[in-house]
Amino acid sequence: MHSKGYGQVLMGRVRQVKKKSFFRPIEFPLTLGRDFAGEVVAKGADVDSEHLAVGDAVLGVVAPFQHGCHAQFVTVPVTQVAKKPDCMSYEEAACLLYTGLTTWCALTSAGGLNAANATDKNVLVIGGSGGVGNCAIQILKSWGSKVTTTCSTNAINLVKELGPDNIIDYTTVDTQKQLEQYGKYVNIT
Repeated sequence: MHSKGYGQVLMGRVRQVKKKSFFRPIEFPLTLGRDFAGEVVAKGADVDSEHLAVGDAVLGVVAPFQHGCHAQFVTVPVTQVAKKPDCMSYEEAACLLYTGLTTWCALTSAGGLNAANATDKNVLVIGGSGGVGNCAIQILKSWGSKVTTTCSTNAINLVKELGPDNIIDYTTVDTQKQLEQYGKYVNIT
């Protein structure tokens, strides 16, 4: 992470106010990416050494509607960075945050589920082999939910490792009939 360039934040805010929008205009060349992992190479003067130090392994995100993490160096506010758990590789850490946050919001905000009320509930996870589905299965199983998920034939072995109670291969069976056999599900819409 590099220190912020002079005027970077100020000019971004001026553009937002002038356009009365919180969306930053796309400027080219465009560097994509919203979550990242890496090592702190520099920090601003206001960053507390107890929070982050040069050399720390970190993971983080940029704010919604921003981009730029698919680069060798990323400059972000300290509030968008955390120390990377030792048990995670950089690759795992770099792809977890937006997927994990999306999953968490779907389960807790949209679905109203949490560790206290999800036990023994039947939950259907569409697309268990995708990033959000993958996270959802693991969180729901840790909460004691009965999880049914869908995936294609080539993803069944991957999804089995996540521990759902039922897997429906939507490419080979009538999904609706299969779901009816398993009962009613929590509606997260």
